[in-house]
Amino acid sequence: MRRTGATAAALATILGFAPQEVRRLRRAAALHDIGKAAIPMAILGKPAALTASERARVERHTLIGHRMLIAVGGPNALAAARIALTHHERFEAAATRTAWRAPRSRSRAASSPSPTSSTRC
Repeated sequence: MRRTGATAAALATILGFAPQEVRRLRRAAALHDIGKAAIPMAILGKPAALTASERARVERHTLIGHRMLIAVGGPNALAAARIALTHHERFEAAATRTAWRAPRSRSRAASSPSPTSSTRC
């Protein structure tokens, strides 16, 4: 988790984010997989291939994490919620996946969760 936050912070610094935004992103990105806390260890640690049902449960960790962090509230948790929800999306995402809208400012983008979810893990 620390490596994910550090990588996100390094990229934000390169992109010219303000120091406060970099710190928020570092903390938020570290929580990207928090939804996996709701997935049984028997599934997460399974050495064999997952069944379709197990895979579906794991794929929901993005939505679960988003809901957990939205419940916490506050700007840092909201930034983390958006990252948790969208961290498995691709740039060539289809219209059914979460749309990242052009933000008014970088700090607003980090704290504005999207209403839809991706189910990739």
